[in-house]
Parts: sequence; C-alpha cells; structure tokens
Amino acid sequence: MYLSISVKRLLACATMLACLLLSHHAIAAMNLNGIASHTEFGNEQYMAALYVEDLSADARQILLSNQRKRMEIKVVADRLFSRKFKRQWVEGVAINAGNAELKKHAQNLANFSNMIKIKLVKNDTLTIERTFRRGVEVSINGILLGTIEDVSFFDLILRSWIGPVPLSTEFKSELLRAGSIEPQTLARFEEIRTTRERVAALNAGLSKEAAGAALATATAAAGASDQPSEEVPETDDSSPVAATDSATSSIATTSSSSSAPVAVAEEEPAASSSSQPPAVVENQILDESDVFDDEEDEFSYTAADLLSRQLYLSKLTRWTGSYIKYPKSSLRRGEQGTVRVSVIIDRKGQVQSAEIIQDSDHKALNREAVKAVQRASPYPAMPEVIAGESFEFTLPVVFALRD
Repeated sequence: MYLSISVKRLLACATMLACLLLSHHAIAAMNLNGIASHTEFGNEQYMAALYVEDLSADARQILLSNQRKRMEIKVVADRLFSRKFKRQWVEGVAINAGNAELKKHAQNLANFSNMIKIKLVKNDTLTIERTFRRGVEVSINGILLGTIEDVSFFDLILRSWIGPVPLSTEFKSELLRAGSIEPQTLARFEEIRTTRERVAALNAGLSKEAAGAALATATAAAGASDQPSEEVPETDDSSPVAATDSATSSIATTSSSSSAPVAVAEEEPAASSSSQPPAVVENQILDESDVFDDEEDEFSYTAADLLSRQLYLSKLTRWTGSYIKYPKSSLRRGEQGTVRVSVIIDRKGQVQSAEIIQDSDHKALNREAVKAVQRASPYPAMPEVIAGESFEFTLPVVFALRD
C-alpha cells in the first residue's frame, strides 16, 4: 500500500515537473542578444536587434534552437523604399538557403514580402517574431500585418542576418554579442520610437486597405477557376552560394496567408523598455491615405514569380564566383571583408551598371568586387518567366582567408 502511494506521489511530481518545463517557453522573457546597424552608400538605413530566450554568440545554436525569437528593425533613414527592402530579404534568403528550401517556403516568403508594403519612415519599428502557438507574426509599430503558420520560416529569414552570408560580417558579429551591448548603442536603439499619431494613421490606412482587398477578392472569385495555374521552371538543387578557393583564401560570392492587418499584436516581455511617452518626431506619415508605398501596385510577389527570381539569383551568384580573384596585395596583408555590389543586367545578361553600396575597409577588395562583376558579363540571360527589361540584384562578395 505504501509503495502504491509513493508511486502515485512520484507520478504527480513528475507530472508537475513536466508541466513546469513545458510552460517555460510560455513565460520566459526574451533577452536582447545584439544590435547591429545597416548602411548603404555610407548612410545608415536602420538599426536591427535580435531577441532570444537563451543568449548566445553561436549563430548555429540560435538558428537551430526551438525557442521564441524576435527580430526588430528600427528605421533611421528618412525612408526605406519598400521595393528595395523586400529585395534585401528575398536575396538574403536565396543566398543562404538551398533550392529545396526556397521551393518549400516560396509561398511563405511571398506572403511575407507582400505584408511589407508600408512606407517605412524614420522611427518606425518592424517586428518579426517566432512564437510557439501563433506562428511567425509580422508587425509594424505594434500593429499586426500578418501571420505565417510555419515557425521554421523565421529561422529561414534569420539566416539573412546571421547565416553564412549575412548583410556584412560586422552586422552578424554585432547581433551575436550574447547580450554584451555597448551602453551608447543600447540607449540610441531605445530612443527610436514612433508617435501615437503615426500608429493611428497606420491603423486607419490598413483598415481601408483590408476592406478594399476583401471587396476585390469577392469580385474576382467568380472567374478565379478559369485562370491557368502558374508554373515554376525546373532547375537544379545545388547551393546558391558559389565559392572560389585559392591556396590561402576562400571567397564566397553572394548576391500561410496574411491575417487581418489591423489587429493589435500581443505584446511579449522585452529585454528593455521605456515608460517615457514617445517623443514628437519629424518625417512621420500621418495621412491615412499615404500609408502604402507607391511602387506596390507593380511589385507584389506571387510564389511562382518570387521563386523564379530566387533560382535565377542563385545561378547569378554561382556564375560570379568563378570570376573572383583574391588580390595578391590583400593576401600579403591578410585583408578580409565583405563588399556589397548593386548590379543591373539587361535581358541578355549584359551588365548595365555595377555600384558598391557597402564597401569593406580595404580599397583593393572593393576594386576587385566590381572588376569581378565586369569580368562575369554577360551573365546567363533572364528567363522568360521574369518580366521586365532588366534585372537588379545585390551581390555580397565575401573575402575571407582560411584559418
């Protein structure tokens, strides 16, 4: 009898312990792992922050961990153009993922890209959060833009920040500080806040857009069954990141449907917050009729279109890899760095322009990145499924010496 009672107690204790462990993720606060700044043409565009439950300096550990995570982008520039900002995510995913993953998440990435159609202006905060029960939530200034059910999608886009080919080596390292953040950087990040007026304008504009979209969907539903389905061209499943090795160096060249947009996102505890009311700031769009980017009418992704672009981008990055040469002077000096080059090619693959948007600290590496693009011309011609007279992409060229 006593043995029976003891067993029951042990089972009860085990059950309680299991419940506590399962509830850990629901109650654990996320911690600020790191803050990084992204610049183009020498001008700061935004500050990015990565929140996790368990602080870490190991990118792989963060990417593979089954925990809540959050990415925050606070706009520093007067404006981030939606089309360019979207392309940054699309390219980052294409560079850091294999073709099989691109195909798997094509619809998720299309939905995510089409959520980001807001005119992002100074002091806006874009939040992407990996939850356990609600999927991946995308919000702007606390207003929910949409949800993607597959939580693995979060880790796919997080690779754009801390994957093998991030926006820059420094950007990645700053996000992997494991909570060791400079006080000045933290203070500056916390000072970036929007206004109540901006939030009200976004809510009103998103409400009108949602109503219009519902009407358009209902109108188009009758003829939807007559539309042909989109097809994606067949391609190989090799890695999109090409690499060129020398005896002493390694060079990598890189280039669920939305939910109601006006719901207020459920807040989670953050590493730091301020009880101060938001300061009055300039450059805010306060007119509800001017919430969306003017370019959006001609730049909304379908899954098939986006996948075609990503697979083509993968081909372009591999193509460039064979044309990169590590400068001998840089090898002697041990110079390393990442150079981001904006490239425009025509339909035949001829390079129309190649411009550095983010340079390294070494002139020889910067020159070689542009020369490599010029040597690679003509690139493979644009596929017929991609519309337009030209194709613009960003090519991160990473110069890294072997250990």
